[in-house]
Amino acid sequence: MSVTNLQSPRSGKPVANQFEIRIRDRIIFKSYEKIIAIRNSTTGETLVNKDYWDSSQTTLKYFKVWLDTTMSKAQLDKHMKENYPQFSLVNNLMIQETYYGLMG
Repeated sequence: MSVTNLQSPRSGKPVANQFEIRIRDRIIFKSYEKIIAIRNSTTGETLVNKDYWDSSQTTLKYFKVWLDTTMSKAQLDKHMKENYPQFSLVNNLMIQETYYGLMG
């Protein structure tokens, strides 16, 4: 497992509270204390936490950095509904329970 801070697109410096966590072939974007999205690096399938992906301007900004997109919030919302399965973390389920339960 490895944990790294996302980097600021402007300065290139690590950003506090914005993390990419790698566990085997799983890449997780975590903003503050919330898991925002989980990607399978082998298949490219990405699951998005529908409750938190746009919970703050900072989370949305770095979620877009993590996705490598410059879409507006409205465009991203439409794109995600059409392309990414969405999930909800109930009672702060552990990563393993959430991810492996959804992606088998």
